[in-house]
Amino acid sequence: ITRQTQGDFAVLDQRDDNLWMDAGMVTTQADWSLDFDIGMNFFEWHAPVPKAHEMGIFQRALKFLLNVQQGSPARRLNWTMTVNPLLDTSPENYHKWGVMKKDLRLENVGQMMHLRVELQTFFRLPRSNALV
Repeated sequence: ITRQTQGDFAVLDQRDDNLWMDAGMVTTQADWSLDFDIGMNFFEWHAPVPKAHEMGIFQRALKFLLNVQQGSPARRLNWTMTVNPLLDTSPENYHKWGVMKKDLRLENVGQMMHLRVELQTFFRLPRSNALV
């Protein structure tokens, strides 16, 4: 199925009042790595995000996701600022896009910066109760 769609897909199993990234297929990962995050729980794979943990953002986000019901998908917008228009800004490809940051200056920030917005949709699977 993922070969016929765009975006990233992760299968999140719900156990121990948490979500665990058990599988996935990615095409345009933004600042994260499926290879690294596989097997981690929700808080572990979000650990690199600055300040969000102490603000309680991830506790509220997990509560929201754990309450997604079958037949009632949820959606959210995710955004990030990046110095390039590339779709794959994974850590594995940092050598390709990270070097672009060195050219960022006050006088060219408007031309170099890009706002990336993603629509994320969460579906509860009927047989396994996993979240995709």
